[in-house]
Amino acid sequence: EFNRLRTIDPPLSELGERQAEFLGRHLGAQLRPSVQRVRLFCSSMTRAVQTSLPLSRVLGVQPRVHHQLHEVKGFYDTSGREVRGPTPSALRALCPGCQLDGIPEEGQGGETTNQTAARAKAVADMLINWAATVDSEDQVAVIVSHNDFIAVLSQLLLARSAFSAGDVLFKESYWPMNNTGI
Repeated sequence: EFNRLRTIDPPLSELGERQAEFLGRHLGAQLRPSVQRVRLFCSSMTRAVQTSLPLSRVLGVQPRVHHQLHEVKGFYDTSGREVRGPTPSALRALCPGCQLDGIPEEGQGGETTNQTAARAKAVADMLINWAATVDSEDQVAVIVSHNDFIAVLSQLLLARSAFSAGDVLFKESYWPMNNTGI
């Protein structure tokens, strides 16, 4: 039933918009004292960019739209036809001033389970390397992504030796997050 009703890259619902505003106000208030240490990353999927915008406004920090933060399986159609996500120009229209990291001109497509695992490992490595190169004062990375991807990324960051793509992907989340990923 889920796949039959699935939309490839839906925008936020009205409820999602209210939740994004709430997130912006409340997380923004917590992060404001350390705003100079905050980096805001988000997926290239429309709803993730939209979710990041209220927090971006509160903090005065532009989101960095990163090509490796999209949801598990990427942009796909259950009928098997090839589809693509937003192009860089569509993302710039949605989020003027955002930094775009690695978004192909034709938008992003789908992926296999092995590609998801490799992508999650690449993001984990990027974050570990970033953390190792910053000043001694703690830095804050806010990542607006998707439930399944954040669950895989969390396992790689917190329990890497236990990670197995076949055991983790497309099953219940390692840490339940009620279909959100921040």
